[in-house]
Amino acid sequence: MAGREVTYSELSLHRKPGDLWFAVKGKVYDVSRYLDHPGGVGAFEEVAGKDATAAFEDANHSRLAADGLELYLVGRLAEGRKAAMGLQWPLVLILLISLAVWIIGW
Repeated sequence: MAGREVTYSELSLHRKPGDLWFAVKGKVYDVSRYLDHPGGVGAFEEVAGKDATAAFEDANHSRLAADGLELYLVGRLAEGRKAAMGLQWPLVLILLISLAVWIIGW
C-alpha cells in the first residue's frame, strides 16, 4: 500500500469532475482517470470526497473489481476526524435531549 496518509479534509477537496477521490475500507483512491466504470462517472461523483465504503459494498462489486481498485491507490485514510466525529455524536445527542427537557420544563 502507498505510504501516504490522507486526511478527511484533504479527501473532501477531491470531488470535482477530473479530480475524484474516495475512500473504501480505510484506503484512498484517485479514480479521476477511470472513465470506463460500468456505472458511469456519475457513480464516482456521488461518493467523491467521502468515505464510500458503504456504497462500494452495496454495489456488490466482484473481487476482481476490488483488486482492480488498487491500481488507483493514493494512500491510507487518517483516523483523526473519524475518531473525533465518533465522540461528538453522543455529545450532540446529550445536548439535544437537555435542550428538549429544558424547553418542555421537566
